[in-house]
Amino acid sequence: TFNNLIVRLPVDTYHNKIASRNIFLDWKTYVENSFKSLVDRDLLWELPGQMGLGTDGIEHPYTEYYTDPAMQHPLVDYSYMYDEAGNLRTEPYTVI
Repeated sequence: TFNNLIVRLPVDTYHNKIASRNIFLDWKTYVENSFKSLVDRDLLWELPGQMGLGTDGIEHPYTEYYTDPAMQHPLVDYSYMYDEAGNLRTEPYTVI
């Protein structure tokens, strides 16, 4: 959803850039407040202090969210990105 939002925001004029910035900031605030509400109500569990490789090729800290208190089921499952040996896939893959 985030990636779809970003590429569709108009930035061709000054006013469109300002409108796009405000749309993005409103969306970001909504998502952050939603996560906080779900965590506060014990509907999501967070595991802060994780490190992951960003699209810029640099490791960045992030918080992983889980749908169960045992933290066995991540909210976003990225397992499709890894092969059976646990290595990051480099070849194209299909998500079924």
